[in-house]
Amino acid sequence: TLVRSVSLIAVLFIVIICYSLIGVTLFNNVRSGEAIDFNLVNFRGFSEALSAIWRSLTGEDWYEIMWDAAVSEPYCNESLKNCGFMVLSVLYFSTFIIIVPFIMLNVFIAVL
Repeated sequence: TLVRSVSLIAVLFIVIICYSLIGVTLFNNVRSGEAIDFNLVNFRGFSEALSAIWRSLTGEDWYEIMWDAAVSEPYCNESLKNCGFMVLSVLYFSTFIIIVPFIMLNVFIAVL
């Protein structure tokens, strides 16, 4: 069971890293809001995106990060390109919350 656990942890980390990189690609210019700030939780770089994804993984206000990433006019400026994407934000965070915490962690617990 130890070999299975190590392989599942590796897959879990790969999925988290992939979601972090996708988040940087999609939401790197989104303006700050209630949950997304310029200090720690944002998608401007890989480490900040990893922090945001880790926060979402623990369930701590992941929906606030999602709505901040989905910001649209009049709360942002399209000419500055700091608006988010509503559909992509909902799909991104919904699939993350379904895949990682619910499926991957339940599979991990089943293996142990």
